Amino acid sequence: MNNLQIKSEINNAKNINKPVLFKGILKDTPDWNYVMKYLDKKFNEIPNYGEWINHDEFLKNKKNQTVPLFKYGALDLQAWFINLPECDEMSNIFSLDKKHVNQMNFKILIDFLGSGENNSIHKDYSEVYSWTWINSVEYKIYKDSSEYPFEQPLSLENEPYESFIIEAGDVLYMPKGIIHQSIINEPRVSLIASIQ
Repeated sequence: MNNLQIKSEINNAKNINKPVLFKGILKDTPDWNYVMKYLDKKFNEIPNYGEWINHDEFLKNKKNQTVPLFKYGALDLQAWFINLPECDEMSNIFSLDKKHVNQMNFKILIDFLGSGENNSIHKDYSEVYSWTWINSVEYKIYKDSSEYPFEQPLSLENEPYESFIIEAGDVLYMPKGIIHQSIINEPRVSLIASIQ
């Protein structure tokens, strides 16, 4: 699939307000060793984003500085402001506008156990590109309604949904406002690009 075909698929997804799954589009996915080495280096850098976050759920590095790059939950980890060659690779394949896309748009999501935990059902203000690097993630996509608020947990568990399984090398594109929930059934790593 070339860049024009990808762009056409994304434009169509925006027009009909539905996600599109690109199977095996990015096959050379990083492994655990690559991810953990990057995060170790990133975590121990001196933060250059200011001490604008000070909260218990954010981690402190060895210098006892709050690191706004890392947030943890129940055996999962989020690292923000990612600057890796894979970010450029994703940007190039999906024709993301380099003037408006930088490391602030990228984050890495890691779940170490994959215990079948369901994340909250919600919809985002941004377009989302979710590239699974390790193992797989299930996304449940619910019927959209403009009455639902953005960025807040929604109680739609009993509503019908469409299921997408995103395996290593796959990218799921979701237009802004798609109501979704990720289900983590196995340990996983994903690179997420959120584009306002």
